[in-house]
Amino acid sequence: PEIPCVQDSDAFYSSEPPDFLQVHTNCVLTPHPKEFVSLLDKCGIGSYSVAEAVSNRIDLVKKFCSEFPGVVLLLKGSVVLIGLKGSMEQQVHLYFNPYGTNALAKGGSGDVLAGMIASLLAQQYVPLDAAISASLAHALASTHAPCDFALTPFSLMKLVAEL
Repeated sequence: PEIPCVQDSDAFYSSEPPDFLQVHTNCVLTPHPKEFVSLLDKCGIGSYSVAEAVSNRIDLVKKFCSEFPGVVLLLKGSVVLIGLKGSMEQQVHLYFNPYGTNALAKGGSGDVLAGMIASLLAQQYVPLDAAISASLAHALASTHAPCDFALTPFSLMKLVAEL
C-alpha cells in the first residue's frame, strides 16, 4: 500500500469493488465519465447515467473523495477535475484544469496521461502533485498540436517532450 500507483480504464469495470481503494491511499485514479459511472456503482456510491455524472461532476467527485480519503481522483473531460480529501481533513480539495483541447478526446491520450502520472510518482512526487503536474503538461502539449483531429498518442508524447 505504500507504493504509489495509477489506476486507469479496465480497473473501473471489474465485477467487484476495487480492493485497492480500501488499503491504498497513494493512488491516483484517472477515469473518464463513463468509467467514473462504473466506479461509483462498484463502490456503492450510487448508480448514475453518464449525463448525470457529467452534469453533477463536482458533487460526485466530492462524494467519492469523501468516501475514500487519501485517494486522488482525476476525472477526465473538457475541464479536468482533480479531487482529494486528506485523511485528516474535513473537506475535499478540488483543482480544475481548463487548458486541454478536443485533440485529447482520442483513444490513447488518457494512456499517455496515466503514464506521465506514473513517471512522476516514480520520481517521488506525491500523488496530488503528480496528477496536477501531469494534467497541466498533458493539456498544454495538446495546445501545440497542428490539428486537433489527428493527434496520436505518439505525437502527443513528442509534444510533451518539447514543452
